Amino acid sequence: MKSILNYRKPVFWIIIVALVAGIAVGGYFIVNQRIPVEQTPNEQVGEKIKNEEFVFTKTYYRQIGGLWAADEFTYKYRLEITGRMINSPKNITYVVLSNTKDLTFEQIWKASGYSSSLSDYFEPKDVLIVGYRVFL
Repeated sequence: MKSILNYRKPVFWIIIVALVAGIAVGGYFIVNQRIPVEQTPNEQVGEKIKNEEFVFTKTYYRQIGGLWAADEFTYKYRLEITGRMINSPKNITYVVLSNTKDLTFEQIWKASGYSSSLSDYFEPKDVLIVGYRVFL
């Protein structure tokens, strides 16, 4: 009974601090929400190639803040780089997460496993190939 009678409203600035903290935490979760693009299951790869659909070799995430993420790295750009390898009957589009926009098709196809030179490969923190599509 005494505690009810002695109840005092919280000080105005405590309410303001609690509201600001709540808004900040909510904003953090909204900005850092991740939307996944799942890796293509092995049993679907052949069908997707046949239908000229994208095959994703790695799960990656689109972050609401405009960035992209895979594994422990964050990237500024998601690029689709299209071209045709020498003597190939089909085109290929690579899906690449990168921190630079200045990438060529030749750099990407070499780094996708076609080069025997280690200097043609990228550090995963800089560039990561996450998918491809083969088409006419």
